[in-house]
Formats: sequence, C-alpha cells, structure tokens
Amino acid sequence: MGILRLILAVNVLLLHVDAPTLLRFLHTAEAVQTFFILSGFYMALTLAENYQHGEIRHFYLNRFLRIFPVYWLILAASFTIAGLGYYFLNRPGFLFYWMQTKPAGAVLPFVLAVFSSLAILGQGTAMLLRVDAAGGLKIASRNPWHSPDSFVGYFPMPQAWSLEFELLFYLLAPFMVRFRTRTILGICLLSLLLRIWLTISLGLIERPWALEVFPTELLFFGSGILSYRLYVYGRDNKWFERRQLSDTVSVSLLVATLAYGAFGLLTKGAYLSVYKWTYLLFTTIAVPFLFTTTRKSKVDRFMGELSYPLYLVHVLIIGLWPKAEALNPWIRLPGIIVTSLVVSYLLLKVTAQIENLRSRHRHQ
Repeated sequence: MGILRLILAVNVLLLHVDAPTLLRFLHTAEAVQTFFILSGFYMALTLAENYQHGEIRHFYLNRFLRIFPVYWLILAASFTIAGLGYYFLNRPGFLFYWMQTKPAGAVLPFVLAVFSSLAILGQGTAMLLRVDAAGGLKIASRNPWHSPDSFVGYFPMPQAWSLEFELLFYLLAPFMVRFRTRTILGICLLSLLLRIWLTISLGLIERPWALEVFPTELLFFGSGILSYRLYVYGRDNKWFERRQLSDTVSVSLLVATLAYGAFGLLTKGAYLSVYKWTYLLFTTIAVPFLFTTTRKSKVDRFMGELSYPLYLVHVLIIGLWPKAEALNPWIRLPGIIVTSLVVSYLLLKVTAQIENLRSRHRHQ
C-alpha cells in the first residue's frame, strides 16, 4: 500500500505549494482521513502478526522509533534554518510568532509551543486555539491556517498536527484491536454522530472543527481496523486467490484517488460531499485488496517508507525555494517535488540504523 501512502503525501505537498487545482488529487480532509484508515489497517495487522504475545511495550517502542527520530531531525533543521534566515536575511519565518512573546509576555503560548514541538502531543489541539491580544489562548472559531492570531503559526511543521492523532491512536490500538467487531462499529458510530452534532447542531462545518477533533477522527482509525478484519475474512475465504479481482479493485482505488480533484472540477463542487464519503467507504473496502496486491513488492515498500519523511519535510523545502512570483511555477513546482523526494530519501539513509533497531522489536 506504499504507493497510496506516497500519493497522499505528494498530494499534501501539492496542497501546501498551492499547485494548480487539477493537480491536487484530494482535499486536505480526505487525504488525512485516508491516512488514518491506512494507519488503522496497519496497526491492526502489525499487532496481529508481530505482537501475538502481548508485548505492548515493544509495540510502543517501535512506534516511537518510527515517528520521533525523523521528526526531531526535521525539527532541528527547521529551527536552524529559520534562525539563520533571521540572522542573515531578517526573515524569521515561523520564529516571528516565537519572537513576539518577548515584549507581550505571552508565556503560555511559548511554553506550550516548546512542549508540543518536542513531544508532538498538543499540536492537534493547537489547531483549535488562537492567541489573544493579552497573550492568552482562546478557542478559535475560524480556520487557523488563515488567521493572523493563529497558535498554529508557532509550529515549524504545522502539518504535524495529524501526528498527535496518530500517537493517540497508537496508545489505544493494542486495546481497540481486541474489541469485538460490533464494539468497533459502535465506536465508529459514536464518532460519526459527534461529527454530525458538531456540524448540524453547532454549525461547525469548517476547520478546525471539521478535521482537527480527535474523537470525530476516531471513525477513520476504527474503519481501518474493520478493513483489516475484512482482509482476514477474505483471506480465510480465499477471496484474494483471484488475482484479477485484487488487481482490479486496487487500480480502481488508485484511480478514484487521482480522479477526486477532477471530479470536483467537472461537477463544479456539486455532490462532492457524497463523493467524499463514498470514496472513504470504498477505501475501507478496497484496502485489503491493495494490500494483497502490493505486499510483496519491494518498490511499494520503499514508496511507503518515503511517504513519512516527505510528509514532514516538504514545508521546510517549500520555504527554501523562491516565492511563486519570483520563479516560473513550472520550474518551482517540479523543483520542490524533486528536492523534497531527494531529502526524504537522504533522511531514510540517515535513519537506517534506527530502522534496524525497530525490526528487533517487531517479533518480541
């Protein structure tokens, strides 16, 4: 399933670089929620195949080694480059938000930003907050990405908010995968009902409330667990022995992902909400087939490994390239993509020994 993960990571890059609409496969919400479905499937698979004896601490250590070393490397690079940019070019980047704490005494945002930048935990919650004139934190009522008083501005990798949700799910996963299917369905239903309540009763239809609320996103992690159980059922009933069926469903999922943006353009946004939920449901059903098709491919595995550093590093790379108005976009966009992929590959090489250490904790 590495090919889908890489497509999603590239999609997030295209969204952040403000690429032409036709090149953006999915909207932010659909891309992240598809990631969550894949994560739910992977964690259910990993816990079933590699941690049969209940050594949860090895699972947690494995997840820690997967998430934090690459994250900390990019975090250190982001602060270093922002500091050099401010010192030599008077361009502080995200450090502008950190610097404004000095005269105003905005201690709380500063302390929480330091903690969350290092620990990741809190970055998802930060999406719901804004900094008021007195330096305190208030609940945000509008999209934090477009707000000058956004608390999100304190973070060098604002897209890393989704990692907090991943970490919270990792904490729950060893217990959730033991629940009966009807219990998982119940959790998904409660999560969906909360989303409907926020949308209809409170009118919170835009970000951050439409995406950055963990209980409402638990629906997609749970869907991933259900997708894994569908895989087990299909494997036991020899569904996947029909290679043509697996290949057809897998290709259909990739085409549906790549065609999402084009569908929105052709229909001028009409029925897009229906298409979104149909797509996410189809993803839940199709993931077992895609996994069966790609599981033995080394190329697919490599693409999956590349997706995580790409997801984290691309914002830093975008900031290093000249602004869009200063460079031909058809040079800038491919340049950003290629640079991000090369740096992601180098990050994989740098952290290769950590990957070896992770493998020791997969079958404990």
